[in-house]
Amino acid sequence: MTTKRSGFSLMETTVAIALLAAAGAICVQVLVAGAAARRAADQRLFASREAANVMERLMAAPRDRLTPESVETLTLRDEAIDVLPGAKLTVALAPSTDEGPPATRVTLTLAWKTRAGTAALPVRLVAWHYGAAEDQP
Repeated sequence: MTTKRSGFSLMETTVAIALLAAAGAICVQVLVAGAAARRAADQRLFASREAANVMERLMAAPRDRLTPESVETLTLRDEAIDVLPGAKLTVALAPSTDEGPPATRVTLTLAWKTRAGTAALPVRLVAWHYGAAEDQP
């Protein structure tokens, strides 16, 4: 006479635990990747805001004071250096070659390194500085 056994066998329990462990590992990887993407997005947003602040300072200065020597003295805030490892700010000035009101093309680039040490895609802003309204012909 055979008896009917109910419940899980050791083999079924082992397979269930293995499947749960695999699902847990996948969830952890997704969470880690999501956190890294969020951190990169936060850094990019911070870099965009910092670059916009620096560009605003440049545009507020009189055009005759906008020289290669003056832009070399620009620095990032301490908070930016903390948030953006290896941050490097570069500003290039180019006079307008078009006919019309005198202008200066200002190209601002903010580059930094990711947490992994690779270069992040830099933030680049370009603006034209025409000087004060009373300087216009």
